[in-house]
Parts: sequence; C-alpha cells; structure tokens
Amino acid sequence: MKAAYLKAPYQFEIRDVELRDLKPEEVLIRVKACGYCGHDNILAKYAAEDWQPFGHELAGIVERTGETVTRLAAGDHVAVETSIFDPGTDVSLNGRVDLDMNGPNFMSMGDNSMGFLEYVVAPELLCVKFSGLSFEEGAFLEPLGVAIDLIKTADIKLNDDVLVMGLGPIGLMALQMAKKSGARRVYAAQRSGADARIGLAKQFGADGVIFTDKVNLAEFAFERGA
Repeated sequence: MKAAYLKAPYQFEIRDVELRDLKPEEVLIRVKACGYCGHDNILAKYAAEDWQPFGHELAGIVERTGETVTRLAAGDHVAVETSIFDPGTDVSLNGRVDLDMNGPNFMSMGDNSMGFLEYVVAPELLCVKFSGLSFEEGAFLEPLGVAIDLIKTADIKLNDDVLVMGLGPIGLMALQMAKKSGARRVYAAQRSGADARIGLAKQFGADGVIFTDKVNLAEFAFERGA
C-alpha cells in the first residue's frame, strides 16, 4: 500500500507500508479524498523533525468492518472525525460534549493510518456516514466539525456581537453559523491581501473585516449600538 510521508522543511516522499489488523470496533476505509490543512503545513514547514504520515481531513468508502461494528457496512461513504467526546463523562452528560476530549483520537492512534494513504483504519465512533456529497465535499466534514465546536463553545446568544479570528475554511464556516445563531453583528479579523477570503466573508454576511496587520486588536474597541 502506498502512503505519503513528510518531513520539515517541505520534504515529501511516497512509501510502501502495511496496515495492522482491524480491532473489533474499527473499520477499513479506502481513501477517496483528503484535505491538506494548516496543521499539515505547520508539520511540513518546521514541526516534523522526522518522517511521518499526515492528513486527517478525509473521506472514503468502507471496505471491511470489525466484529463489533454495527452502524457501518462495506460500501458506505464516510468522513472521519479527528476526535470525539466520551458520552459517559459528566460534561457530556450535561450537554457540553464540546468540552470533553476523552474519546478516541484519529491523530494519536500511533500507526500508519493517516489520510494520505490508499487505506486507513479508524474507529467506528469517528466515522460519519454521508450521501449526496462528493468525496471532496465529504472531506470538509472534519473542519466543519471544528467550526461547530467553536460555535457551541462560544454559546452565542441573540444579539451578541461576534469576532471570528481568521478567514480560513473553518473561520468562514464559523462566520456563517454565528449569523445563523442570532448574532447581531459578526466581524472578522484577517490579514489584508487575502482578497478571495475577504470577499467570501462579506458574501457570507460579515459586518466588517478588521485587518490585523493594520489594526492593533488589543486597542480596538467596538462601539455597541453604532
């Protein structure tokens, strides 16, 4: 099986690797699409001191299931979440699943099973079944989950003013969800020059864009009611 590896600064290579056997609660996925996110770029730029597999925004087709898997079957289209909450913890039982970090984590599984491989192994709990989307669109479900966590943690109320820091894909999705959550005004903070992202933010309803390379946010104050 082919797998992509990276090492800083910006070194990439294709290797032949073998995947371990499935555990009872896991599925084998044939990868069809995988995103290259900011975390991957940090690894490639300076953080990966040694060769390592990469990629976690992925979607594909279930090829095989473990013995205890009940929710998925071969042929299902799935995206993979990076991590999930433990439903039995106090915070989860109180409805704040966004504050729990005790469930399985795809990025800390400790094997070759990352996104830029032909096949990956993932816990059933981390798999999100989908239909009606391309695999490229399905791969966006992972960063969408991050944006949802941000909005849930922020606990936006009707007529709140919201500042979204950064207009990458996650920021742009969070901006739209903040508007839908009842925010009175939603502002975005972004370095100037990112014209495409700034244009999308305005298209998605941003009330203003603050250029962080031109304005000191620590000294910036919103005039409430202005």
